[in-house]
Amino acid sequence: MIFKETILKNVDNSGIVWSKCINIEGRGNKLVSKLGDRVLISVFRAVSKQKLKKKIYTGLIVGVTSFVKRKDGSFIRFFENNVLLLSDQLKFFGTRIYGPVPKELKFLADDTLYKKIVSYSWII
Repeated sequence: MIFKETILKNVDNSGIVWSKCINIEGRGNKLVSKLGDRVLISVFRAVSKQKLKKKIYTGLIVGVTSFVKRKDGSFIRFFENNVLLLSDQLKFFGTRIYGPVPKELKFLADDTLYKKIVSYSWII
């Protein structure tokens, strides 16, 4: 579960290493975001500032440290809270994803929105 002010690790090659969750996008006053939710993030630590500026970005949660139950009864868990950086038009910002992405992202409501992310990733 991701709350506000949670530190997130970026797992793409956009240039951001760590980011901080500012707000959770979605319906109503959600206090917690789960796997596959979009959040507003700010740059906490960056390697290169060529492609990006210090501003607020949208991120997609692809890994959480809490247990996620699947429909077949198994559980998955990540060691860190992972996020991917999205542009203003909700397109994938990077060109490479480091680490696995859960298969629950394939079955989200906006299937065409994350098709590029699913094609770049190693799905578990």
